[in-house]
Amino acid sequence: MTPEMMRKVVAILGLVAWLPFVLSLYPLPHQTASSVENQVRQTQKDLGTLAQKINPKPIEDQVKEVKVAGWSMWAVNLVLVIVGVVASVLAFRNMGGWRGLMLTLSLLFLAVFVFDLFIAPYGTFGEVLSWKWTMIQRFVERGLVSSYVFFGLKEFVLPLVHVAILSLVIYCWSKAEKPPVA
Repeated sequence: MTPEMMRKVVAILGLVAWLPFVLSLYPLPHQTASSVENQVRQTQKDLGTLAQKINPKPIEDQVKEVKVAGWSMWAVNLVLVIVGVVASVLAFRNMGGWRGLMLTLSLLFLAVFVFDLFIAPYGTFGEVLSWKWTMIQRFVERGLVSSYVFFGLKEFVLPLVHVAILSLVIYCWSKAEKPPVA
């Protein structure tokens, strides 16, 4: 495979890696706030005084925290989509900096992915996979198509795509023409 062809493969893989994050941009956090508030109210009703011991904050403050966290995550995902698409376009057109940008984005994704494995609520790798599969099943049960598609891609497919991007970028970097030494 020629370096030109490899660069285009990296560009396409970059689009495959970052365009699924568009699924995480809908619904907007303010659109889900009422369902979050209903869930918090139902939980408080179900748990009674225990709910106050677990989280003594008023419901309005809890919902506000969820909204702020939702908007923060939404903004991060939007930036990732934009930067990922820009990196892919730069790679496709062989414009400067695409290797470093692709390398940085893939390393960042994989670092967060691995960090998530270590802070997961379960101990072993098998338990983590089981927990993630259970999450997908819950999304399916609730009819949240974009959520389970995005979650499945992000947790199972995209790490492999990013490993492929890293491998190809490093290979392309090693095969890049070096400027002549004067």
